[in-house]
Amino acid sequence: MRQRLLEFAKKHVVRNGQSLSSNSFTRKKMSKFAVGIHPAVISFTSFSLQILPLGIVCEVVFVTFITSRPSCSTYISCNRAFSIETASSNFPEDEDKAKLKPSPEFLSSLDSNSRQLIDKIMAEIEIMEWMMPHPPTLLRDKQWEKLMTIEKTEDRVSYLRAYAKHVFRDEMREAKRKAIVESRNALLDFQRAKFDAGAMGYGPTMYEMIISNMGRNARRIKHIEGAAMWRTLRLNEKPRIVLDCQFIAKKFDDFSSRLATQLEYIIQENFRRREPFDLSIVNYDEDNPNCQVVTKVLKTQYAHQTVLPLHTNGDVVDLYNKNDIIYIAKWSKQVIHTPLNDKVYVICLGRDNRLPLGAARKRGCRTARIPFNEHFKLYNFHFLPFTSVVRVLHEVYQTGGDWHAAILNGISRRYFIPQEDNISRTMSMQARLKNEELTNEISQMVIDALQTDDENK
Repeated sequence: MRQRLLEFAKKHVVRNGQSLSSNSFTRKKMSKFAVGIHPAVISFTSFSLQILPLGIVCEVVFVTFITSRPSCSTYISCNRAFSIETASSNFPEDEDKAKLKPSPEFLSSLDSNSRQLIDKIMAEIEIMEWMMPHPPTLLRDKQWEKLMTIEKTEDRVSYLRAYAKHVFRDEMREAKRKAIVESRNALLDFQRAKFDAGAMGYGPTMYEMIISNMGRNARRIKHIEGAAMWRTLRLNEKPRIVLDCQFIAKKFDDFSSRLATQLEYIIQENFRRREPFDLSIVNYDEDNPNCQVVTKVLKTQYAHQTVLPLHTNGDVVDLYNKNDIIYIAKWSKQVIHTPLNDKVYVICLGRDNRLPLGAARKRGCRTARIPFNEHFKLYNFHFLPFTSVVRVLHEVYQTGGDWHAAILNGISRRYFIPQEDNISRTMSMQARLKNEELTNEISQMVIDALQTDDENK
């Protein structure tokens, strides 16, 4: 028996106390065996036996049995330490799993069929958690409602991967913001120490090179922006831009949410111009979940400090004469004449480029397009951001009708580069294909695992 134990020890222990057992499974099993059977550990070092007390979690190997038994207090303290360590290691895992489960209130509102669907989705999520590179760390009832509306497993995997990336990016932004705040506080503490020592310390309530009241500076900026907008309204020389929101979906949708984000960017960019447009927003629904951020901008408590765009749920023909209205449509036969003599230009926020044609035909208004193809050969020009459309109109107004310079300064450079020469677009396409391949692999693994589980039952 002794000879067998010595041979076993030689396989798992090397000279000078360095363990050869790199298998975590073997380590766990041996440590449990050592703690459960005997409260003492014998290590084999330089082919000599040494007895170590069981107070340190280390590589555990039995070489021989010890006839002497430690005191009862040592035995109890060792078992207590092991039990506390084992129990505490399960707490984070249980808490992480609880964050992925729906709330009891949400479960109580479901019928039997919905509960079966929830059980199936929970089984899928448990498998996805082991396979995803970045699994979701938290699922709220809102996400569970969305998951229940998705029929296919592949679509649920895609949704959870996209949601996990979104949460991960938010966490990274929050960590970056926290790091910036901590760095600023450290700098202010350093300046405060200099100021208290009689040196030139700069910061709030210390020496200041400029006025650092951020609220006062923001108010002054809003007054400057409001004065520029007031100048545009009084002169009434620049044409009006109307943003039509009738084609934004009423339910939460990723593309509609991006359209609302572009609407917010158009408003903010228009404020920063020296000669802004007179913006109006028509067919706007304040209760639309996709437009919550825009509604927050339009309903700000500091609206009196600037001139915000007019927003209404009415139609454009209710505000302006239809003879003065031009719908900007990509597939229109007419080209916008310069200088911009027409009074109102309407931009329809929607997915399809043919939507403005139908909206203009329904209201009896004219349509026109920006002459992109007449001046440049553009690539990957299927959908142009609406912020770029407004920017081109602003540039062509400032240049007095120079479409060439307006298009060159108004849209991104990627539209001028062929697909094979655009390295960034090629890399993004490769990343997208790799992402789709990984999603399909995870989906197939989940489906196979659930089928195997059903067959075993």
